[in-house]
Amino acid sequence: MKRIPTLDGWRAVAIIAVVIHHLGRCFYQQESAYNLSVTRFGAFGVDVFFGLSGLLIKTAAAAAPALQLAALSADHVDAGFILHALGAVPVGLSALSLLVEPFLVALPVNHPFANREPVFFADVASDPVVIFPRHIVPSLFDALLSYYHVKSITPHIAQEAIEMQTIVSLVAAGMGIAWVPQVFARFARPGVVYRHVEDMPVSIETSLIWNSCEMPIIDRFVNHIKSAPNFSPPVFEPIA
Repeated sequence: MKRIPTLDGWRAVAIIAVVIHHLGRCFYQQESAYNLSVTRFGAFGVDVFFGLSGLLIKTAAAAAPALQLAALSADHVDAGFILHALGAVPVGLSALSLLVEPFLVALPVNHPFANREPVFFADVASDPVVIFPRHIVPSLFDALLSYYHVKSITPHIAQEAIEMQTIVSLVAAGMGIAWVPQVFARFARPGVVYRHVEDMPVSIETSLIWNSCEMPIIDRFVNHIKSAPNFSPPVFEPIA
């Protein structure tokens, strides 16, 4: 990830604030006097550190799939985990499927079909969509949009967001619907309901991926996963 020079100044502010915060307590015997002094604002430095950390983690997470594949290609890592459309394992890599799940549609609670189970693609096809950027999971993004095109529909992308929590929050705010993994339905968000879509053929696959060359350590790792109790990835058959 590229260095962001603008953040250096904020790092300096945070460090100075924290140092003042701790040094200042040495000069006050009474807590009430300390609370009235400027040194109490040293806690602001901690908040700045948390803010910077969140920004950098989110930036790194956005690039994670591309970085992971690049690291595999350069032999910097031996294996990794990746989300992709069903069967769309990157070319040249070996893979072990760990989970296959369908997309659910996340609807605002006031949506006309919020109380129907299941719904059909035609019920929501014209709604604005809140979706992840293509570079996050290209195969899933392409599979979803391809299905819209098969149905002769041009999707109206209302907003892109990286994190699923953010996407669902935007749905709750009424910005549109969202396609989310089935497992994410466990994330209870006020103002949002999750519904199965009877005729949605796009499935999400989670795979362990590694370079195809033989490596004893990778073989042992794969065999260890396969030997786990009741290891049998659920498979949802695509809808014709």
